[in-house]
Amino acid sequence: MKTRKTALKTALLLFALLVFSVPAFGDAITSGRLTADKLVFTGKCAITAVVLKTDATNDASLIIYDNTEGSGKIVADYKVTSSDNQDGRVWVSPGYMENGIYADVTTDGTAYFYIEYERR
Repeated sequence: MKTRKTALKTALLLFALLVFSVPAFGDAITSGRLTADKLVFTGKCAITAVVLKTDATNDASLIIYDNTEGSGKIVADYKVTSSDNQDGRVWVSPGYMENGIYADVTTDGTAYFYIEYERR
């Protein structure tokens, strides 16, 4: 009987450790609506989503750097054309960032974007 109780306690302890060691879903932080080049975050993080929208008249592009400025390692290069469905797109994570998130947006009209990330 003691062996069974010990095994149960061990299983419950391992389950609790697993549950509390994994970040809770929804821990992501949003950049908020951005319309110009921006240093979004400094330090280690992981991008979980990117949204880029255009004015439905002009194309837009968004380059994301693993850096604190608009140079260095490009981790993502997104483009939205004026004819894209609903004038925007949502992408999943380009991966982990070591130095930070710098976003460079380009358009001849109006564009905005959101970047969702988690601190590491």
